[in-house]
Amino acid sequence: MWARTRSPMRSHLVSETDHPAFKYSRPRRVAPTRVTTPTNSPSRPDLPLSPTLRGEEEPKSPTGSPSPPARSRPRGDKRGRKRSARAPGQARVPVAPPGSGRDRQRSMDVFNGVRFVRLRCCARRGKYLAADVDGLNVCLSGQRGVHNVVWAVHHAAGPDGGPCVLLRGAYGRYLLATSVQAGTGPSHGVLTTQDDLAHTPPPPGMLWQAIPRRSTFVMRSGTGRYLRANGRYLRWRRAVTSAGDNGSTMMQWDIENVPIRMTRPCILDPTYQLTHARRRPLTESEVARQIRFVRGETNGAVNEGAWRTMRLNTHNLMQLRLTLACRLGASRDVTRTTLCIRAGRFGHLTPLLVDLPIGNNRIDIVILNHGTQADNDLRYPDLSAPSIE
Repeated sequence: MWARTRSPMRSHLVSETDHPAFKYSRPRRVAPTRVTTPTNSPSRPDLPLSPTLRGEEEPKSPTGSPSPPARSRPRGDKRGRKRSARAPGQARVPVAPPGSGRDRQRSMDVFNGVRFVRLRCCARRGKYLAADVDGLNVCLSGQRGVHNVVWAVHHAAGPDGGPCVLLRGAYGRYLLATSVQAGTGPSHGVLTTQDDLAHTPPPPGMLWQAIPRRSTFVMRSGTGRYLRANGRYLRWRRAVTSAGDNGSTMMQWDIENVPIRMTRPCILDPTYQLTHARRRPLTESEVARQIRFVRGETNGAVNEGAWRTMRLNTHNLMQLRLTLACRLGASRDVTRTTLCIRAGRFGHLTPLLVDLPIGNNRIDIVILNHGTQADNDLRYPDLSAPSIE
């Protein structure tokens, strides 16, 4: 510490040792104190040395075998618990995977009593799994109030006998995980499309299970692949594929229960369908197709030998209604019939509520009269109602 004097002519520094207020003395060395045992406390007796330290051999047990060593705590177990020992010839008990047995039965409860669902991607909020307008592919869409994002649920048995569901889209075709490699997503991903139910039982890629993961679900097909959205970083990508489980959040979906509509849709109701921005209008060559039609029985059965064929050069639903009414010779019955699509010989009848898909693929139409048992068994989703939790 230095101090400055109050000299008016000049200032100088004075050491703190020269200041009269500081006095230093050299520290004295203190001898360490010895700890002694009081005379009134018993002294600790000397412990005998072990035979090993004395250079002697360890005493043997009466049977002649050396005494067993002292038991120590098992390595790797901090609390000292014993590890479960397994006999040399005993097989290891396999651990059941999370998606099998009772857990799988409990996870499929989300589809109990449900007729229609929406699958909303958790990683891309506001995007739903949709049947694309070509009737063949699937995509992500933010248009929640259209029929393309609603999937009808049909219960079926899986390859191993477990509970599974079939998901049917707006064009009557079913969600299918193919074996064709996809061009987007992970390298082990495959295409996910819509396909007809041409034979029974359904192929494994058409059977789906909902497996809970955190507060959401992953959709597993019968082939072992999981439904996966794309476009986490490239937001313009809307493709949906199927891939192996790698823990990605792009595989997590929220399952929304869509309530049933209490009234029959009117023929004049607008077609709430998926739309894409197009640079030019559709041409006749893009929508011209062959239509097969037949009148259905009261129970929904179809006479396979009564199919009739016509060619339609538009995909407009109202134009299809009027053309079929003229072909059947009953123009007044256009408001008293229901047009249904049958995708494949074993496909379920799907009420046609949207325009025909864009393409040239053949479409089978089954005509049901109002008041029949088959027509009364049809159910329609309520698009404007809030989802049921």
